[in-house]
Amino acid sequence: MDKIAYAELDCIFNQLDTNDLLKIPMQVIQYFKENKDENYHCNIDLHIPLEKQSLHLETIRYLCAINYLYLSDEHEQEELRKIYEENDKIFVEKTDINKLFEKRKAHNMQKYSSNSENALTVYEKDSFIKKIINKIRNLFKKK
Repeated sequence: MDKIAYAELDCIFNQLDTNDLLKIPMQVIQYFKENKDENYHCNIDLHIPLEKQSLHLETIRYLCAINYLYLSDEHEQEELRKIYEENDKIFVEKTDINKLFEKRKAHNMQKYSSNSENALTVYEKDSFIKKIINKIRNLFKKK
């Protein structure tokens, strides 16, 4: 999967403006060029926004890192850092195991509450003596 992302990145680098390309270290560009999947043919047009193109998730991650590290100035980096931190908070909240179980528990409590049609019935287990008495009663009822 990384080799496909490398091929997509190489394709994007080939279409970048020279000023932007010079901001990226040559070792980074060379690494992607040397390790890309030679058989993968990508159709990326930089005139169309990257969000509207079917890029692999790994490509998007690498692009975010390259944009942050090499193409953004300090002000843009600060804005990006805030966005990334906010996204991390949202991700942590969505994937917090304790909250997931609490939501599931609340959902189940609501689903199986006594007001619901699907209310659970309470089952009481009879004692041994009560079972014997019930069997004797049933014998007399049958006759």
